[in-house]
Amino acid sequence: MTMASLQHIDQDWFNRTVRQTEDGKASVLDLIRNATAGRSERSVWQRLKEQHPEVEAVVDVVRFCDDAGRLNKGTPVVDLQGWLEILALLPGAAGKKYRKAAADLVVRVWKGDAELGLAIMLRDADKAAVGRAKRRIRVAAFNSDVTAAAMAKGERPDWVHDARYRGFYGKRTGKVREEMGLEKRDCPLDYMDEGDLAEHEVIQFRALKAVKNKGGSLQAHVHHIAKTQRESYIRDTGAKPQLPRAADVGFMDPKTARAISASHDAGQLGLFTA
Repeated sequence: MTMASLQHIDQDWFNRTVRQTEDGKASVLDLIRNATAGRSERSVWQRLKEQHPEVEAVVDVVRFCDDAGRLNKGTPVVDLQGWLEILALLPGAAGKKYRKAAADLVVRVWKGDAELGLAIMLRDADKAAVGRAKRRIRVAAFNSDVTAAAMAKGERPDWVHDARYRGFYGKRTGKVREEMGLEKRDCPLDYMDEGDLAEHEVIQFRALKAVKNKGGSLQAHVHHIAKTQRESYIRDTGAKPQLPRAADVGFMDPKTARAISASHDAGQLGLFTA
């Protein structure tokens, strides 16, 4: 499902496998079938009604047509809120997964999790923003690993990160900020698009692997690998790597990236499929 479709259950929400009414309600049996693969949806529904008779109050019954145009005897249908009430009662992995997710959400709301609020604000982020967010999160993790590795080897982390910019762009960090239109306190990675971030991810991954396997200076590995990555970029594109203008790309720090990613993932929880 997508977080943007909470008011109406549309066909794409269920990957075109669930019968629906014109007012957006969906077949309880089809939903249970998708959520509890390998179980008989009718048996599960019958057991739920016996154990929790209150569930019948959240459903309506409609008659769907089969492929031959014949009306069936009647199918229980439900809106989103009703389905979530039923989902919480389901046996097996589907119900367990939902109950845990719901509990985690309640705790975050109770504690006033700021990132949850930000995720809600950003829940309609487009695919490009989601891709950039996921890449930004990975690069942030590699940044932390590089910093930790540098400190463990007695090297200055800022020099190690500077070596990445010098190797790939041919410019020191200060010049990178200047050309991107940033202030001294700004992190250039917060204003890079997914393509630029991908280059930094590769450089850091390869440098950490090299220093682990070969030893030596992390700064030297970063600079060498960044230069190699620059040469590869030039061969592939026929041009030198160009720094993006911060105003054109926009700001996305790791906190914002996590909020966008969390919002997107919340819409892809798979609560209606096995």
